[in-house]
Amino acid sequence: MELRCFGENIKGREKVFRGNAGQASRQTSGQAALIAVALMLFSMMALIAAASTLALSESKIAELNYQSNRSYFLAESGLEDALYRLMRGKPTPASYSLSLYGESAAINVSDAGGQKHITSAANLSGMERAGKIKLINALGASFRYGAQVGYLGLEMKNHAKIIGSVYSNGSIDMENQASITGDAWVAGGTASTPNQEQTSQTSDLNVRDVSSRRDAAQSFVPTITAEPRKIALYIKRTALAPSDASVRIVADENGRPEDGNAIANGNLNASNVTTNYGWVEVTFNSAGLLTQGTTYWLVMDNSSDNASRYYIWGGNPEADADGNNYVPGTFKYSPDWSNNSPTWTSAAYDAVFKIYVGETNTFIEGGTVGQGGVGDAHAHTIRDSAIAHDAYYQTISNTTVGGTQYSGSSNPAPQNFPISQAQIDQFKADGDAGGACVMKQNPNPIANPIECDLDGDYTLDGTLVAITTGPIRIPGNLKIKNSATLNMGGTIHVGGKLDLGNDCTIKLSSSYGSLSGVIVVDGTVEIENKCDLLGSGDPQSYFMILTTSPQISGPAAIKLKNHASSAILYASEGAIQMENQSGLKEAVGQKLILENEATVTYETGLQNVNFSSGPSGGWEINGWEEIVP
Repeated sequence: MELRCFGENIKGREKVFRGNAGQASRQTSGQAALIAVALMLFSMMALIAAASTLALSESKIAELNYQSNRSYFLAESGLEDALYRLMRGKPTPASYSLSLYGESAAINVSDAGGQKHITSAANLSGMERAGKIKLINALGASFRYGAQVGYLGLEMKNHAKIIGSVYSNGSIDMENQASITGDAWVAGGTASTPNQEQTSQTSDLNVRDVSSRRDAAQSFVPTITAEPRKIALYIKRTALAPSDASVRIVADENGRPEDGNAIANGNLNASNVTTNYGWVEVTFNSAGLLTQGTTYWLVMDNSSDNASRYYIWGGNPEADADGNNYVPGTFKYSPDWSNNSPTWTSAAYDAVFKIYVGETNTFIEGGTVGQGGVGDAHAHTIRDSAIAHDAYYQTISNTTVGGTQYSGSSNPAPQNFPISQAQIDQFKADGDAGGACVMKQNPNPIANPIECDLDGDYTLDGTLVAITTGPIRIPGNLKIKNSATLNMGGTIHVGGKLDLGNDCTIKLSSSYGSLSGVIVVDGTVEIENKCDLLGSGDPQSYFMILTTSPQISGPAAIKLKNHASSAILYASEGAIQMENQSGLKEAVGQKLILENEATVTYETGLQNVNFSSGPSGGWEINGWEEIVP
């Protein structure tokens, strides 16, 4: 009995114990859940706060980014406004503002050695952005040969040497161990005067501005039977340059150009055409015969049209009251000359043009072409010569050939000079844009601006160093002698003669950078007894003297003698004569005479030379970037 009561008592206590333990467990679980919920709520509140902070921050960043982008686009708008003004030849202040978004961009336009720099800065809500455009107003030229010679040819005597190749539109005559270390090319002979021409210009004939006027043609009638060698067009272009055009000569078909077949083909290089009228030559790569008294057409063939990029060909009315019209021909235009039965529209005008034909057989005579088994000769006739490698000819005699002989080869085509007459006219305009020197009774040679005497002559003599000069026009003669130094800051146009010598120096300002500079001369040039002609210091910068004098002899247009050295000499209409160990890097002239160890040493950098040009030459973008304000 007592035992049973004791057992029941124990069981009762177990129940009480178990009940108390379950209650404690439930209390503990509830507390843990409460803590977990609190932690979750705290975490969620923290996340919400962080998200709110992040959202607010992102909103602020988005607003700042929005304002920054607006500043950027406002600065870019300023750049584009100044660029448009310059490209279109509109007035462009050195400093002005452009308003947009209720704010303004500050625009500055500055000159820097033949370049223009445009900067534009804008600041919206403290977010300042700025940009810069670099414009280069350069006339490019490619000098691919050590010497390039016109129809009067090359003469070399007494150990004279050209280190490089030669291309001549006239014969090459060498004697007394004269030599050319590279290739020698002699084109088939070209007449010195045009067979047909129309030179009066009173009207403008647009070509490729609209689709109906994509191609244009002028008819002509030659007076002899001969190959067409080259043509010259009196032409200009819009501020934005068009693409190159093909130039062809085709037969007549019922009063219009025959479609599809060309007798001669050439290329009009757009880079040779400026925004001012000028003569631009095109040589023909291949040509058949033109028959005397037969009508032919000179066709300008364009692959596209563009209302902002087109050519303007000089013209003259057929009904010219002064009788300056070209009677044998007429001008027409078409959407596409090569289509079957294309539409041609008469314009009642004549285009301004010249056409030159071949007349004589040319030759290489005497001397050595090439060295070390390298160097080819190309000419109609080769005689009394030594050719290091191959020879291309129609007639050969008394000549050693180190390689293969190619008899019956066609004559090489004439080559255009690397700088067109239109570009030369631009150089002169660039110098003239700086105004003429100040004429005085007793001029100060180192004054600023430049002072010349009452005859328009400027003389720098002795050890004087002139301040940076140019662009400027010197109406008379320019003379630099006896260790004098002229620092050149822009193109110089000399109306008279250029006389240099006796350890003088002319050097381009460092602001030219990689651009090259030119002194363009109307009269003759004489350089003797050493005169250094230096670029800006950049290896791509060269110095050129260019003359338009037609002098062939007594004296030549350019004469270089007595150890004188130079950079690029260019006689567009006359001759260059070098003698007595004189030297230069490049020679271009209608005739070239080298005597008494005179040497031309070609540099490969001359293949791509850009000359600084003035405001009417047409600007090109050379760099566009964002800058730090």
